[in-house]
Amino acid sequence: MEQKATGKPAGAAEKGYGNADGGKPRHNFKKNNFTTDAAKEAKFEVREEKLKGYIYDSIDFKQADMYTFTTPEIADHVGRNYTNGADVRQAIMKGVIPTFATPMSPSAGADAGTVSKWEKRIDGIIKREDILEAIMKTLFSLIWGQCTEVLRAKIEAVPGFEDVSDDADSLALQVLLKKESYNFQTQKNPVQAKHKAKWRFYHLMQEKNTCHKGFRDRFNNCVVVVEHCGGTLVDYNDVENELTALSFTVIAPT
Repeated sequence: MEQKATGKPAGAAEKGYGNADGGKPRHNFKKNNFTTDAAKEAKFEVREEKLKGYIYDSIDFKQADMYTFTTPEIADHVGRNYTNGADVRQAIMKGVIPTFATPMSPSAGADAGTVSKWEKRIDGIIKREDILEAIMKTLFSLIWGQCTEVLRAKIEAVPGFEDVSDDADSLALQVLLKKESYNFQTQKNPVQAKHKAKWRFYHLMQEKNTCHKGFRDRFNNCVVVVEHCGGTLVDYNDVENELTALSFTVIAPT
């Protein structure tokens, strides 16, 4: 058979043995030639450009961290850009609508200036409450716009969500998001949920480029997730009791 100067069979390049100039074979492998749920969700576009990178999701154990990081960021964004934003920020962070103290009525025989000042304060409180109520309804769309399609589908399947949506109840939506974010394991397997939450806590490490506040937030979030699952960080009795209830035998190491 006719040989080329390289010692390879003639026509080898045409058959894929090497390249046309006799060099090493070229491989056309695509790096990461597979698609995961996380990769798909990475393409999610938020509705508010100023909140890019802060989303609510429901794909893995990081969803609890996402909730912890995204909620304060939304609160700060509203506080900076909305009318009476401090009131809305407080509502988001505490999960309740703030109430405003009513000034004491002027005493009998008070002068006209005192009465007028009191009336203006009352009018100001009423206006403040009206603005807060309106913005809290607007906030629903902002929060919903930061949710991925996967999470939306899960929240929409929750009984009673239609009423929450019709009322534009942003605080009720937050409750649903928090519950879904922290319930990364279904209640069909509470033992595994507690185990996973504890494993995540015990393996928590502060990475080199993580600030102290960021690590503290992750630490506190891990504790909250453990407690949300009904666990405790004091001992293992909570998991053992669950196993006992399921008629599993716990064998102590020897």
